[in-house]
Amino acid sequence: MQAKATYFIGIDIGGTKISGAVVKDDGSILSQGKIATPRGADGDKIYKALLQLIKNIVTPSGIELNEFHGIGLGIPGIVDPTGEKIIATPNINLAGFPIYQYLHRDLQLPVAIGNDVNVGLLGEKWLGRGKKFDNIIGLFPGTGIGGAIIINGRLYAGAFGGAGELGHMIVQQNGPLCSCKNHGCLEALASRWAIERDLKEALKRGRRTKLQLQGRGNQFKSKTLNEALKLGDHLVVAVMGKACDALGQACVSLRHIFDPQMIILGGGIIEACGDFMIPRIKKAVEDDPFFAHLPPCDVVASELGDEAVILGAVALLKDKLIFHTENEGINYPFFQCKKGNQIFMDDQIVRDNMFIRGDGTTKRINDRSEFEEFRKSHLINLSVLKKICKKNPRFFVIGTYSKHLELTEDAKQYLIKKAIKVQVLSVKESVSVYNALPDEKAFLLHLK
Repeated sequence: MQAKATYFIGIDIGGTKISGAVVKDDGSILSQGKIATPRGADGDKIYKALLQLIKNIVTPSGIELNEFHGIGLGIPGIVDPTGEKIIATPNINLAGFPIYQYLHRDLQLPVAIGNDVNVGLLGEKWLGRGKKFDNIIGLFPGTGIGGAIIINGRLYAGAFGGAGELGHMIVQQNGPLCSCKNHGCLEALASRWAIERDLKEALKRGRRTKLQLQGRGNQFKSKTLNEALKLGDHLVVAVMGKACDALGQACVSLRHIFDPQMIILGGGIIEACGDFMIPRIKKAVEDDPFFAHLPPCDVVASELGDEAVILGAVALLKDKLIFHTENEGINYPFFQCKKGNQIFMDDQIVRDNMFIRGDGTTKRINDRSEFEEFRKSHLINLSVLKKICKKNPRFFVIGTYSKHLELTEDAKQYLIKKAIKVQVLSVKESVSVYNALPDEKAFLLHLK
């Protein structure tokens, strides 16, 4: 008997449009659509547009909402490692908006959220140019320059969700001012706005072109740049060549740092002008003498185009669900903060200090003699830490009312050695973070 297909919703939230699709577990798309992102709108209006898009793509698929296995989203900004909180979105008003919680509430489905460029590279690994490789760098020149990193088959997001901002690595000391307020970033040399800036400055100095490169709002579209390149326009060739030099230099440095099997280039400029740009960037990597003795690192254009983020959002969700399935035998309690600062674990009120190990085992602290020093000093020493982290969690959340609770230096070093990510938060914040984290998590609740 053929296994029943599973279905997912993949969403790409952008500054001008929100795109989405109903996706089967093999990556095939059943129905898709897009809707305009409300210009200048707050999170509530964007969320309403998102719900409308979901309705628009789900209805023609013929699949009931409760039959879906979840929804994945790519967001243009920084998402914290839990995938629950949107930290920063420079070009859209979603920072701090609880979209994760709202989707859970309204759709009653598993939710996965990630940076759009990160999930776009996941899409390329799942179904595009990177599907045979486990170590991949993504570099996506567009209006700005996005980046993403996959190491040993896993997306690398960093300690706080901010890794992969490759467009803001400095490649020219004392170079032009970037949008991030630093000087000499790759984005300030090779993004579309940087190319546009250089073209306009050259035109002001009297340089001539074969085309009148005047787009709406004094912008130069990538398609127009490609037309100029095909005509051999000397100014456009020179400016675009300069951008390729910066991108090539960046790719050489990225290869030195990460030693990837492949560097995937995408984004609007690459889609339009890749025939001109890819060979130049690739040559810079191939001519690098330092790694000449290693197997080659291929430099290629992305394959999935506009569907990369949608499919990558589904890949992010599938990865999250697989992880939970592998650990479904672990029963972690659920915490709530209620009126009067009362903390509930499942249906029981929590009155005393307690901890939960990585296997879900719950332990009280106040009646354990080995925690006597901790109760007096509010210091988490190595001995106490090892008892809490006995089952090798990946995450350790500490919730406390005390401003004086600290980890000893040897305890901090132990966490670093074991690659355990720790967060010390207020009790209310810790409850929210702990509930949202994937499995293999430990929790210390310090109430008094």
